[in-house]
Amino acid sequence: MLTPHKLGLHSLLKFVSPVLRPVLNIPGNRRLENAVNIADLRLCAEKRLPRMIFGYLDTGSDDEISLRRNKDAYTQYDMHFKVLAGLSPPLDLSTKLFGSKVDIPFFASPSAGNRMFHHEGELAVAEVSKTNNSVYCLSTVSTTSFEQISKVLDHQHPKVFQVYVWKNVDLIKELLGRAKKQGFSSMALTVDGAWYGNRERDIRNGFTIPPAYTMSQIGQALRAPAWSWDFLSNPAIRYALIREDLPAENISNFVNSLLNPSFSWKDAEWLCKEWGDEGPRIIKGICRPEDAIKALN
Repeated sequence: MLTPHKLGLHSLLKFVSPVLRPVLNIPGNRRLENAVNIADLRLCAEKRLPRMIFGYLDTGSDDEISLRRNKDAYTQYDMHFKVLAGLSPPLDLSTKLFGSKVDIPFFASPSAGNRMFHHEGELAVAEVSKTNNSVYCLSTVSTTSFEQISKVLDHQHPKVFQVYVWKNVDLIKELLGRAKKQGFSSMALTVDGAWYGNRERDIRNGFTIPPAYTMSQIGQALRAPAWSWDFLSNPAIRYALIREDLPAENISNFVNSLLNPSFSWKDAEWLCKEWGDEGPRIIKGICRPEDAIKALN
């Protein structure tokens, strides 16, 4: 299908972008200025993005029961603070994560396809990580390469590479080698993704990457002019670590074509050995205590 990017429209629009983009972003910037908490930022994203893009970012699988439970679980915790501790701002929140000294005890989790949400994508997250001296974690299904991230974060900055067990072993080895070369000091193996989840909201919203340019998608895009301008005036979204030479295709089909659903503890052990002594190895997605013990062993 002939698309705006195949026609090279972005190469022309980029010259107008410095003038038009600030105007289109006036409403969004005002909403950001008025935001007072994380829930407000979520609403800002919902108003700026087409429904299918926000749905992909905000959704879980099937009936989204686990998503709601995970969010609600944090409301069950109370912080029992010590009084009269003699502390005054600024407070020191620094700690060690994955063997590195960081200034805050949390970090942005890896997410596929950041450039779908905003044209700066993973680079914007890396800039925030640099500003706050926090851990940075890059997804295997990233739209920004290791090399681009390393231009923002030097070799000393704590960086984690999130990886799956793909069917193509040579591809895994290549990615691990590139990550090490660019100063990624830790590896996180995702083990709760044997296949792409049944994301029902994506189906209802008609989510596709790249867009299929259906009437529904065009209608959504018209209601999100700031996002649509960024999408049209910047290069096509690509899976920069795996298929940088081709535009991104349907993410569910893409991931399912690469994932090895039969991977086992032996595969996890092999992957950890491939990473070697480069730095900490993390297993992400464990749900049972016995599996946590097995991972340590």
